[in-house]
Amino acid sequence: MIENRDVMLYQVMDCLVANYGYHIIRFQGQKKDLWLTNKDNPHFPIIRLTSKVSSSIVFEKDYLNRVKSFLGQFIFAKEAQGEIIIINSNPESVAFQEDNFTQIQLSYEPLNARLQEAFPKLASYVHPVENNDEAVAQVNRNLEAYQKKKAKEAKRKNIPKFTIGLIVLCVVVYALQVLLGQHLNQVAGNDWNTTLILSGAYYTNFITGAHEYWRLFTYGFLHADIIHLFVNMVSLYYLGNYLQRVYPRRQFIVILLASILGGGLLTYIVSPTALMVGISGGLYGLLGAYLLSIIENDMIRIPQIRASVIQVVVINVLISLMPGISLAGHLGGFVVGIVIAFLFSHARRFKPYKIHVAISMSIVLAVVGYFVVQPRANMNIYYDTNRQVIRDLEYIHLDGYANHLENQLHNYLSEE
Repeated sequence: MIENRDVMLYQVMDCLVANYGYHIIRFQGQKKDLWLTNKDNPHFPIIRLTSKVSSSIVFEKDYLNRVKSFLGQFIFAKEAQGEIIIINSNPESVAFQEDNFTQIQLSYEPLNARLQEAFPKLASYVHPVENNDEAVAQVNRNLEAYQKKKAKEAKRKNIPKFTIGLIVLCVVVYALQVLLGQHLNQVAGNDWNTTLILSGAYYTNFITGAHEYWRLFTYGFLHADIIHLFVNMVSLYYLGNYLQRVYPRRQFIVILLASILGGGLLTYIVSPTALMVGISGGLYGLLGAYLLSIIENDMIRIPQIRASVIQVVVINVLISLMPGISLAGHLGGFVVGIVIAFLFSHARRFKPYKIHVAISMSIVLAVVGYFVVQPRANMNIYYDTNRQVIRDLEYIHLDGYANHLENQLHNYLSEE
């Protein structure tokens, strides 16, 4: 049987959720407890609704502090501070204020003055009803309808527009690659690799011989085939969907672009890879930022999340070790993603180390830049591919660029 004191709590919950932006938290095994949270309300960020008999927090102090700690870390991203309000509808309970916990006794008349001041609309919600069961059922219907509405609004609001824009860009670039490849195949009989090189792929002969260092970056927006494109775009969508809610747009794009460059740089320095395409370096950078974010918010302590993270890391390590995959490109992107995300972090415990990480990163970048501009010893020269690319440039009327490449490669080979 539903009693008046239960109805009052439902009425309070109905009002605060519908009008004041509160969210409902239920804990397993605590049927007579409802918790409401609103991190934007400085005076009432956490509210407990209960009908238990209580005149002191002595017997519930451990429970209340655990709940407070949980809500602080996993909802407010920090330890909850300040007062926790308990709204108690049991007529045998009394008001009290102990150890930052304040209990307010709830009744129809008079409605507590502090509650009226904080929530003016509450008076129109909390009132006697003829049928308690129907009143509670109506509140449940109201909350269900309201939550559905909020879910739709949140879904529209949380659409990762910038990520979708990047996906569209990569798809458009791939379509242009295909069109260019088909045209050149008809007029010159070229292969797909030369089309990738013409489109801006990572290609060591042109990076070293013609100083086209921009290829260390542009390769990230090209893809080898439709499957390669599809897998990367799905990964980009899911990572971007999460990280765009964690990092502002500018930070998100810096992490992605810097990770693409980091993957290209490490590949160029340590790997014999001659040709490389794909946004995987950027994706591994986003993965690094994702891992740092859940460590920063202590979500890694949750066993289910920790197990999921381990699974994701193992899968991506195995993918990186597969034939035809650039391990250096993935590793370079991953490390850069973690470092950039660390510098963007607002966690207090990371702050003392930021200056050291920034200095170390600057030194590493200087060393990497030095090695990048140095001539590469024992580099494989792909004469036929180079000639094919230069010939294709002439077919699409880029004679000036073709002559420039030919002269640059000739000078490099003469020095060798």
